[in-house]
Amino acid sequence: MRPLRSPWPWAGLCLGLLVTLISWALIYRVEEARLDALKTEYANGVVLRVERQMTNLATVLRGAAGYLGRGDLPTRAEWHDYVASLDLPINYPGLQGLSFVEWIPREELPAHVRRVRREGFPDYAVTPGGPGDPMAEGAGVILYLEPLDARNQRAFGRDMLAEANRREAMLRARDTGQVIASDRLTLYQETEADAQPGMVLFAPVYRQGPPLETVAGRRRALRGWTTIPLRLTDFMRATLPLERRLADIEIYDGLRVSPEHLLFDSNPASPGSEPGKHQVLTVAGRVWTTSVEPSPAFYQQIGRPRHWLAPLVGGAVSLLVFLILAALARTTQRARSLAEARGEELLATEAQFRALFERAPYGMAIVDSGSGRFLSVNPKMGDILGYPTEALLARDFQSFTHPEHLAQDLAAVRDLASGAVPVVHKEKRYLHRDGHAVWARLSMVKLPVAADAPARHLSVVEDISETRRRDRQLLDSEARFHSIFELSPDPMTLTRLSDGLLVEVNQAWCDLTGIPRQENLGRSTVDLGLWTRPEERDAFIAGLRQSGAFGPAEITLMSRDGREHRLLVTVKVLEVAGESCFLSLGKDVTEHDRIESALRESEARWQFALDGAGDGVWDWSAASDSMFVSRGYKAMLGYGADEDLRLSYADWIERIHPDDRDQVMAAADGYLDGHMPMYQTEYRIRRRDGSYIWILARGMAVEWDGDGRPTRMIGTHADISERKSTEDSLRLSESRLRILGDQLPDSFLYQFLSRSGETPRFLYLSAGVERLCGLRAEEVVRDPKLLFSQLDPDMLPAYLEAETASGREHCPFAMDLRQRHADGRWRWFRVRSKPRPQPDGSVLWEGISTDITEAQEARLLLEEGEARFRGVVEHAADAIYIHDEHERIVFANPEAARTTGHSLADLLDMHVWDLDQETDKDLRMQSWKTMVPGQKGTAHTRIRRRDGSTFPVEVRFGLLQQEPRLFLTVVRDLTERERIIEADARARKAEGLVLMAGSIAHDFNNIFQGVLGFLEVAAIKAGGNADLGLVLGKAEASLRKAIGLSWKMLDFSGRALVKQELLDLEAWLPAYAATLQLELPTTFLLDVSCEPMPLIRGDRARLKEVLQALVANALEAAEPLAGRVRLRLYTDFGEGRPGPASPGIWPLARPRLPATVCLEVSDEGPGVPAMNLERICDPFFTTRELGRGLGLASVTGILQAHRAGLHIFNGEGGGLVVRMHFPPGGA
Repeated sequence: MRPLRSPWPWAGLCLGLLVTLISWALIYRVEEARLDALKTEYANGVVLRVERQMTNLATVLRGAAGYLGRGDLPTRAEWHDYVASLDLPINYPGLQGLSFVEWIPREELPAHVRRVRREGFPDYAVTPGGPGDPMAEGAGVILYLEPLDARNQRAFGRDMLAEANRREAMLRARDTGQVIASDRLTLYQETEADAQPGMVLFAPVYRQGPPLETVAGRRRALRGWTTIPLRLTDFMRATLPLERRLADIEIYDGLRVSPEHLLFDSNPASPGSEPGKHQVLTVAGRVWTTSVEPSPAFYQQIGRPRHWLAPLVGGAVSLLVFLILAALARTTQRARSLAEARGEELLATEAQFRALFERAPYGMAIVDSGSGRFLSVNPKMGDILGYPTEALLARDFQSFTHPEHLAQDLAAVRDLASGAVPVVHKEKRYLHRDGHAVWARLSMVKLPVAADAPARHLSVVEDISETRRRDRQLLDSEARFHSIFELSPDPMTLTRLSDGLLVEVNQAWCDLTGIPRQENLGRSTVDLGLWTRPEERDAFIAGLRQSGAFGPAEITLMSRDGREHRLLVTVKVLEVAGESCFLSLGKDVTEHDRIESALRESEARWQFALDGAGDGVWDWSAASDSMFVSRGYKAMLGYGADEDLRLSYADWIERIHPDDRDQVMAAADGYLDGHMPMYQTEYRIRRRDGSYIWILARGMAVEWDGDGRPTRMIGTHADISERKSTEDSLRLSESRLRILGDQLPDSFLYQFLSRSGETPRFLYLSAGVERLCGLRAEEVVRDPKLLFSQLDPDMLPAYLEAETASGREHCPFAMDLRQRHADGRWRWFRVRSKPRPQPDGSVLWEGISTDITEAQEARLLLEEGEARFRGVVEHAADAIYIHDEHERIVFANPEAARTTGHSLADLLDMHVWDLDQETDKDLRMQSWKTMVPGQKGTAHTRIRRRDGSTFPVEVRFGLLQQEPRLFLTVVRDLTERERIIEADARARKAEGLVLMAGSIAHDFNNIFQGVLGFLEVAAIKAGGNADLGLVLGKAEASLRKAIGLSWKMLDFSGRALVKQELLDLEAWLPAYAATLQLELPTTFLLDVSCEPMPLIRGDRARLKEVLQALVANALEAAEPLAGRVRLRLYTDFGEGRPGPASPGIWPLARPRLPATVCLEVSDEGPGVPAMNLERICDPFFTTRELGRGLGLASVTGILQAHRAGLHIFNGEGGGLVVRMHFPPGGA
């Protein structure tokens, strides 16, 4: 190899190495800064996670303290349920438990031990919780601890105040009322194995009621402490499950980082490889120090520093540049050599392709993609199309393509030529030389060409005409089979022989079994539960195994709805898709078998009816003039069953009672002559012993002669003697009932008959209808409309509907109806009746109508009184309760629900003591027992709302009902009255302060003006004395500040000094806002919008002070020093109203003018809570920690001097809105 003589490769190498060194230095610094920021951010995240979890635990303790502080202490079971409802293991994993430590004065310890032992702990005793001395005043004993597992039972009964560490935290919590954490300690629950550092969180529990403003008050109200013991290793592992995987985390008690102060170490066995980030946090009154050291997993997640790649990559790139430049000299010769070798390879490849092209078993052609002309074709292509190759080369592919495929082919060639698709595969038809269509499978691929040459492609054609013909025959055969299979009215199935699973079923099979097709497929008839007779299934399987066929034979299958079906089944084994299957064809013969069975049963029943029926059956033949009778007929007439009794027509006539004979003959002749559809009559017939019985005779002809007259009749005789006797008794009873009905003083009886499609008609009405309705009974019987027309038209549809339903269901009918008497007066009747269906399809109604006018009027008066009382109660402005002597609430009005926050349903499940826990319960119960009618009582107390807050009320009560004893209590909410009293006192105090401030400011202002005058004279006399002039100038500046302060006090007092000059706010406001913006942070913006506005009269300097004060307040409310204040100037026509977020206040009333000039200032801060909005203009009021001045009180004074209105409210989207309404300049 020749030596390299060009200097450029060496220059490129040196330059690349220089750039690499500079880049590596910069990347190293950036990566170090990024890594340090990530470590700090991760450490902050760990601290935030711990602080948030500890804050959550403090919230749990405060909630438990509130629960334990109200009323009596909960039972142990109630405490268990309360702790279980918090789901502590899920919401706060790692907790050891939640406990209550009761404060027990020393003298009450014996009673405490006895009480706990009675609860089921016979060995219970208070044991010291540490090596220290117990407190003389009392003990803090762990009373409740959940969960009460084996580990937590070690702490039960321990006096925690006997240990100095715990005592210090408990006493701090008691005196401050805050959640306090102990120092590092060992929990009572610890064992020798797996001992961990621990700590305890304490929250004081105070009894509700006593004041808690002072330390002494909190000590007197102390009930105990709620505590959460923490095994810190378990707790921190649950709190920091992800964080401790990426870093070694250590937490120390206090500011010292030492092993004796270590609370938690996430990886004690592996010390950190780098110094950790130290953070200090405050947890429940204690200071902790955290150390977070990155672990290897941390670097795996964020990525190890890659600055070392810079020199490697830079050196490699520099070397590569060197090699590239060095190789350029040799590139030309090497490229020429490669080109020559490539040309020889191409020639060899061309020869191979040509040989393959000519001898291929498929038609192949090279086609011009633009014109479609054949450029080259092989012999097979000519065989497929029926042309010699020379003829094909003179034509294009379009001339051989079937017209239906031509458009698709052209589109495919265009896509191929444009490169949209790399290859095309399709099936199409070509036109053979003799005119028939040739089906072929075509594949096309684009061929590479020179840049300026037209596009061309290779087409490969396979003749598939024979394959398509065979496929079509197969499809036609399968279609015919499926059509027969699906359309067959008989059930058909195809089942795989190997496993018995159904492969296909038709719709008739699905209809028979009641199982959808998809549920049948892939399951056997055994799985579907269709076989009911195992012996039939065994015979079915045996037949298939022996001969490959079964049937025709009957089997029984049960459908999904539980019905059994008899099927005549024929089965044949055949091959389907290479598998052995059997085709089953069945015919449902269930109905055929049922008809045969029914016919046999009918014949048996008819024979039984002839032999054993109670009625007598007769068969009369006119040709033989004889009557065949059944055994029952013989027994009815007193003959034996085996005696021969054949009656002629004359014998039958002779046995009929003489009084009934004409009636019976008329009925028989009427039927024989065709005047009656059926022969039926009732008469008496003589028995063998000479006595007579009543019978019901029915008969119908079964044979007729040529003239249509009956020649044979069959009928029955039924003994109705007992019924006739009953009817006679009923007629006698009915006669007596009618006599009784006529004597009823306030009711009348009735019977009426109704039939579908006919007007109901009365059969009977007692005499009372004339007295009560003014209608005579005979008139109503003739015309029932007389009585129905008296009904109230509004009630008639409901009456008819109820009566129809009663008749349809055969149930008693009862309804109260209003009816107009014949004299025009309205009366009320209670109608009660019962329907009785009749044999002819009609319904007989028997009932009584009773006059209830006086009772109805009394009921209406009572309901009206109750409605008035309920209306007064429902809309009363005071809460109203009704309760019994056990204080169980039985009624509450909506105002009671509104004031307490409970729903009406919740109130009805409560007692008075649930709401009033301030008044002594025993005194209340005594007053309920001794209260007498007419006695009233009044009391003042506080009612507890649902959210736990209370409000003052005045209670007035009295005895509402003697038996059972019910009491009416009216509760008036005094919250508003107390607020008014407090506001009045505050106003009086503010008014006194305003008057005093105004007087002081006025006097000071006079004094300051005099002093200012003397200073100005002294400055003149000082002349050229520069030192004296400097001193006098500083004194004058301080004096002017004092004068400004006195002006602010005058503003606050409402006696502000303002000039009355015409101001153009539309021009002044944008200019001043621009100046004011320069004094604000760049992240705090002022938006100004002005409409055309009239002039006002005012003081420009004082209005600047107003805007400065309002913008300063908005700046303090912003998050931190970022936000936006909107200044809007417009004309207000009295339409501006505060949004729904707050009702707003008017410290200064709007001027009584049709229109005012409104200057609106709004910010994006959190706004002011509604409870504080009333005090926003008070001196030194602020929503921050400390008020710094007169604030809006001074603004109110300046606006009052301008005779302007002031409106303050919370905006709908948040933030505070201040609107100042100025009278126009001419007003």
